[in-house]
Amino acid sequence: RHSHFLQFLSHMRLDSSTTIAAITGFSLCSLFQRCIMSFVSRDKDLYSPSRSSPTLVERVRNDLLFDIEIGTAGSFVENGADVLITFDPGDVKIISSGFESYPFGIADFNGVADFNVNSFRDCSSINKMNVVDREQEEKRYGQHRCIGKRASKKSQLLKLWDSCTIDATIHKVKVPFRTLSSFAKERNIRRIRKLQIDTQGSDFSIIKEFLENGFGDQVVELQHLRFECQYYNESFPVYFAHNDCQAILDYVKGKFPAMAEIERSDANCWSQEKDITLRLQ
Repeated sequence: RHSHFLQFLSHMRLDSSTTIAAITGFSLCSLFQRCIMSFVSRDKDLYSPSRSSPTLVERVRNDLLFDIEIGTAGSFVENGADVLITFDPGDVKIISSGFESYPFGIADFNGVADFNVNSFRDCSSINKMNVVDREQEEKRYGQHRCIGKRASKKSQLLKLWDSCTIDATIHKVKVPFRTLSSFAKERNIRRIRKLQIDTQGSDFSIIKEFLENGFGDQVVELQHLRFECQYYNESFPVYFAHNDCQAILDYVKGKFPAMAEIERSDANCWSQEKDITLRLQ
């Protein structure tokens, strides 16, 4: 290409300074093109085979800010970042500019596992539900907050939640799972504005896996962490899993001593679950 370009210049009869400028410009353009192609070739395996190819802009930029929502049940809450990514076995795969949805679960392992699908979708989980004896619960923790003269609607929800433990309403399906740390590495996620987790009992295990294997090495910035949990000193565990709020807070505080809790609210009155949001950086 250089020889053809020099032949072209000889026919143009340009002065020496203009000819030098033209040759310099052509050389820089060729060098830039080779650098870009080398970069793209080097990162050709950045995404898993199941994902569509990333754009050149995404490959070049390492400063993209992500919102990640795990256990979205087919919907998402917000997107205040450059890219929103959602995960849920019930989602449909969508890859578009600024939004990605993946129909698999996030866990503390890579592989396929049984997923308990319930007629009441909010109960669906990789974890088996704990059959709660309401009489024993009231004796130990006091009357359930969803029961009372002014809580008829909540009492109906409580009955609906209790129905989640009936085997006839549950069927098992095989679902693929990924660790968040491995996905972050494939997707080249470096900065997270908000990580929101609602996985029916698996929040703590996902948080531990990510903070121990993904944060600090691949992901260098995590601004907010939101998760769902239970205080086990206030109610029976809903699932056969370790998802105690205080245990999660103690663990995260050990990783981020300067963390600040900025929000705490009832996630589900009938299941005695809490939503907690932390500001980490």
